[in-house]
Amino acid sequence: TVSYQTAMALKNARLYEQTQQQALTDGLTGLYTHTAFHEELTARLQSSERNGSSLVVVFLDLDHFRDYNEQSGHARGDDFLSDFAETLVEVDCPEHLAFRYGGDEFAVIRTSVSKEDMLQWAESMRLRTESSNDVVTLSVGVACFPSDARSRKDLVKAADDALYVAKRGGRNQVA
Repeated sequence: TVSYQTAMALKNARLYEQTQQQALTDGLTGLYTHTAFHEELTARLQSSERNGSSLVVVFLDLDHFRDYNEQSGHARGDDFLSDFAETLVEVDCPEHLAFRYGGDEFAVIRTSVSKEDMLQWAESMRLRTESSNDVVTLSVGVACFPSDARSRKDLVKAADDALYVAKRGGRNQVA
């Protein structure tokens, strides 16, 4: 009886861990989810406040993706999203985390990096996306703690506002 109960407890613990992983990881891209973004941002922002380091949030939106998806089919659209996600995680740096924020929107959190370096990285992502196809381009918004915002809510808003500056400015740009 004791060994059966122990085996069931271990099985339940594994199932719980699998469920947690599925809740925090996007099934299509393998990136962390919107929920994980906010959890990780809170934790990393607290760490940055404690040690006085910078933290950069980048929002990336695939312009005209809906058109691409409708013209090329959902299977190719899924492939495009998966390939794009792979490019987001190519940075060999433990401080660089990528997330599927929702639909065709993505986010990156990076600590201990300058805003200028992340603007350059964002521009390279924009150019790479532009050259990879004939339809989809990339709009990007970048915000830095503590220079652009001093709270989690304000930092997210600053990155989102920057993204919309890029979109209203004609898309396919970094702001």
